[in-house]
Amino acid sequence: VAGSNQWPWASSLGSYQSSTSKRALWRYKVHPSRGFISKDRVSNDQIYFGTINSKQSAQKHRFVYASAGSLGEEVAPPQGITKFDLETMTQTSWFPQSHEFCGEPMYAERQG
Repeated sequence: VAGSNQWPWASSLGSYQSSTSKRALWRYKVHPSRGFISKDRVSNDQIYFGTINSKQSAQKHRFVYASAGSLGEEVAPPQGITKFDLETMTQTSWFPQSHEFCGEPMYAERQG
């Protein structure tokens, strides 16, 4: 139907929301000298497929990239790409037009 929203995973946003769980972005830190692991919520937004620079895996890193729903904390399909800066605790997001959806983000190192 021309002009209607098309949801790739469900017949409507309400249908998607009723069949999908709430997601958020959490950061776990291992403190071996103190013998515990801490857990902090970075964002309560609907976040999917988080990734970092693979060279910094299991090390302190500054940025996390992820797919994000366009409705903030409300359940929504992954539609845009978001970047979290873990030092400043800021988030920058990009969303395509309302009828377009993004897939899983992949980290590609800049050459040069």
